[in-house]
Amino acid sequence: MSDTAKRSDHLPPLFAMYWLMMQRRARDMGYCLALHGSMVTDLDAVAIPWTEDAVSADDLADAMAQILGWVPGSVNVPEAKPHGRRAYSIWMADRDRARGGERQHLFLDLSVVPRAQDRCPTDAGTVAP
Repeated sequence: MSDTAKRSDHLPPLFAMYWLMMQRRARDMGYCLALHGSMVTDLDAVAIPWTEDAVSADDLADAMAQILGWVPGSVNVPEAKPHGRRAYSIWMADRDRARGGERQHLFLDLSVVPRAQDRCPTDAGTVAP
């Protein structure tokens, strides 16, 4: 069995347990939530503003944290990413690996695409020649 298979054996069902709740909540808040990544060691998601009344990235991150059992305001300070994205790393759980006994930290890595009103004026619709 490969190292990858050992690491991800029980993670996809755990992530799926949360996914539908997160997706519904994101939609209610004006975002489309998409999976991104392998789900080997963490859950990577991208949130894209989908409606005119989409909430702020911080409010969305807080809502995702609440689904995972955290209280509003417990989310880390987001990291700035290319194209104005904001990346949040939200702790989901710790688990002991069955083999080796080492502790594994599980995270939701949430990348939020900025809303139109949050973009810098220089980002808005300029196309390189």
